[in-house]
Amino acid sequence: MTPVAANPRASANWLQNTPKYVVSLLKAWWGEHATSENDFDFAHLPKLGRGFQGQGYAFLALTHAMLAGEMKGLFCFGQNPAVGGANARLIRAGLDKLDWMVVADLFEHETAGFWKRPGVDPARIPTEVFVLPAASGVEKEGSIVNSGRWAQWRYQRGEAHRRLPPRPRYRRRARQGHEARLREGRRVSGADPPPRMGLWRSTPIRIASRAS
Repeated sequence: MTPVAANPRASANWLQNTPKYVVSLLKAWWGEHATSENDFDFAHLPKLGRGFQGQGYAFLALTHAMLAGEMKGLFCFGQNPAVGGANARLIRAGLDKLDWMVVADLFEHETAGFWKRPGVDPARIPTEVFVLPAASGVEKEGSIVNSGRWAQWRYQRGEAHRRLPPRPRYRRRARQGHEARLREGRRVSGADPPPRMGLWRSTPIRIASRAS
């Protein structure tokens, strides 16, 4: 729920502006298809369900779903749950049940190498692990937000150790894959979902540079 201020003009309750930010975000995603008449296509956003085993989306609920064989794979980007979770032994046991896991980080950490930890036989763990290279915060340019509610723009200060394709190539591949899935959906259903067609529209992003 959006907090309501008794005096909107004098209140420090900035969260009262949440609806404005949500509308702005929906317009950025759906473009011309987001209008006040269709509630800015809010209905097309995925909604949270009951979560893993009906217990929400906390990591321990996810771990129990892995143990029960309800999850086949896991994308693990920028985190190390094998040592950062509340129950490391339980989490590693859950990872043992996966068919595959994709890790993206600066190095092979404990989660990426869980299958060769002491006391286990790697040959008996079926999980196939894919470790992708990543760049640190000083090796790439872009915006960041964190749990402290900071929003920052960071400039590149050095080259990544591994030469990776530039971001425009990643975006081009993502857009091509998205358009291919749309074409397949139209071929099967005969329908052309307008909001999805507007989702990946090419919009220039202008960033105001800080005066030196």
